[in-house]
Amino acid sequence: EISCWGSDAHEQRLPEGQYHRMATGSHNVCGTTLDSDELVCAGADFSGQSSPPQGVAVDALDLSGERGCAIIDERSQVSCWGKKATEAPDFELSLLDVAVGEDFTCVLVEDGTLSCWGDLEVESEGPWVQVEAGEGHACALADDGLMQCWGFPGL
Repeated sequence: EISCWGSDAHEQRLPEGQYHRMATGSHNVCGTTLDSDELVCAGADFSGQSSPPQGVAVDALDLSGERGCAIIDERSQVSCWGKKATEAPDFELSLLDVAVGEDFTCVLVEDGTLSCWGDLEVESEGPWVQVEAGEGHACALADDGLMQCWGFPGL
């Protein structure tokens, strides 16, 4: 069960039920239901950020501002929706994690590489084990504990 706190100005509460994955954006929240693995979003939808693709199995999920992305189809593709929902490149290996910035998306690939597209373009061999995104920057954690960031300002 998901509990939320803070302002509910955009009615960003998921329907009652059990969820096994969730992410929050600036004015919305999305989660995948435990029973049917359905992707459900609630909250502001002025850029389509609460209108995700339907009928897809979600393996990872992240939201930012007015957009969201999910790793789908048994970790083989990325699907994005909302503001500047650019088409993702094709990947030959499985995708492990997704991080969404304001106008870019990053994925962590099975071989430890990091790939970002949109307003922040990064191709970096790792081995990376985690990726996170802020509004205009992304950071990745290497398997040796070192972290590297890309983006603005001065990173």
